[in-house]
Amino acid sequence: MEDNKAAGESKPEIKEVTKAATTKKSTALKKADEKAEITEALVSESSKEDAPKKEKKKDKGKKKDKKKLKRKAKKKLKQKAKKEKAKKKKAKKQKAEKKKAGKKKSKAKKKKGKK
Repeated sequence: MEDNKAAGESKPEIKEVTKAATTKKSTALKKADEKAEITEALVSESSKEDAPKKEKKKDKGKKKDKKKLKRKAKKKLKQKAKKEKAKKKKAKKQKAEKKKAGKKKSKAKKKKGKK
């Protein structure tokens, strides 16, 4: 009985210790996150100040044209693939129909031969 009481008393202590450890970890993590955010903000601000202002380029049209061409090329490839797939499907279907027709003919010949 005394052993059970001793074990029962130690459980709340363990809970308190683990709770304290987890709160310490969480506060440490929060502080680390805050420090990281602050340093990130400082770095971004300093880089904005240090970076020379770039002149705006007038050749944005070329970039847009390239993107447009890429999109069109992708679209054509997709359409081509779709057509190829459809052709294969159609050929497979025709092959199956021919096979079926051939079986019917052979059955008919066998029946005719038996009569």
